[in-house]
Amino acid sequence: MKSRIALILMLALAVLAFGACRSPYKEITAQELTMLTDPLPDMQKRQLAENDKARQDALKNIKQLFSLAQAAEAAKLDKTEKFQQRLEIQIEKVLADTEAQKSSDNGAKAASEVPEAEVTAYAAAHPKEFDAFVKMLAEGSKEQPTPEQLEAVKKGWSEIKIRAERARKAGYDKTPEVQLQIKMQRAQSLAGLYQESLDEQLKPTKEELDEYYKTHPNADPEKVKQQAEDVLKKVKAGEDFATLAGQFSADGSGAKGGLLRWFGKGGMVPEFEAAAFGMQKGQVSDLVKSKFGYHIIKIDDRAKRKPNKETDVVTTEDEQDLVLARHILISTGDVDKAEGEIKQKKIQRAIEDATLKYPVTAPNDFAINIKGIRAPETPSLKLPAPGASAAPDKK
Repeated sequence: MKSRIALILMLALAVLAFGACRSPYKEITAQELTMLTDPLPDMQKRQLAENDKARQDALKNIKQLFSLAQAAEAAKLDKTEKFQQRLEIQIEKVLADTEAQKSSDNGAKAASEVPEAEVTAYAAAHPKEFDAFVKMLAEGSKEQPTPEQLEAVKKGWSEIKIRAERARKAGYDKTPEVQLQIKMQRAQSLAGLYQESLDEQLKPTKEELDEYYKTHPNADPEKVKQQAEDVLKKVKAGEDFATLAGQFSADGSGAKGGLLRWFGKGGMVPEFEAAAFGMQKGQVSDLVKSKFGYHIIKIDDRAKRKPNKETDVVTTEDEQDLVLARHILISTGDVDKAEGEIKQKKIQRAIEDATLKYPVTAPNDFAINIKGIRAPETPSLKLPAPGASAAPDKK
């Protein structure tokens, strides 16, 4: 008897564990698909209803999104702090948009607006939360926001948080429509993290790059550098700089013998600028590497004056040191593109594998509401490509 009770308990626990582990992205229902189409304009709904390819493409996008979300859950990316931070602001944005729409629909303009004093007070009361939000936005970016941009982001963030709290108090977060939007946003965040993880994992191997170089010699970094060194030897040997620029330079200045416009500090990429301002009239540089490739620079002239807005590269109108230079650019564009092309093919294969490994059940027919008429059709709104950021833009 005891063994039978123990067996029943074990089975019950197994059922509970299976239910707890089941992903919400194994299927999308007809009701959910109908709700996804409901916010669309009637014209767009009719286009989806009448265009079978558009419907199938939309459904394919959703199924791929859900497959990648499942793959992310299997990799436990939903347990990471990065995911939790992204999802939090996405949910807040959904709630804030819902509250703004509901307030607008009710026609109470005053109630639909958030007073500036309330926005300012909220920001002042939550400095740590805002700093964490800015840190999340800045992740992976080399650019620092200006004080003006930071202030604009703070106001937008504060209004989102205030409106989201209003939405919760009004119970909007419990409605099926909002719950579905949150589900979709969660899927977007998971899919995005999964693709980011693929980007890290699937870097090209040396063998893959060597194979690529066989059919793309211009992408071989050693050959590109050797070409740049060969051209530099010609310059050092006294061959005409302008002629060589016309023959070898990869940018538009080659047609002008490599001649650039007068420029001051801040007018060129840092590596080029540092080399040019360290040289005197008539001097020729060694190879200078920038994000564009290898430069060979020759200084035609130097002056101290105010720049001419019509003919010079202008960063400030004040009097300054200016340089007139020529250059020969041996581009590394194909070199930089090689890794990306190989990686993208590997990522695409991994995504295709994920769609096979994590299938999604979806109906072929569901109702689309058009002017009160429910017609069994097949699709939903066009979703952003998996991995697209749902966080507010940095401005």
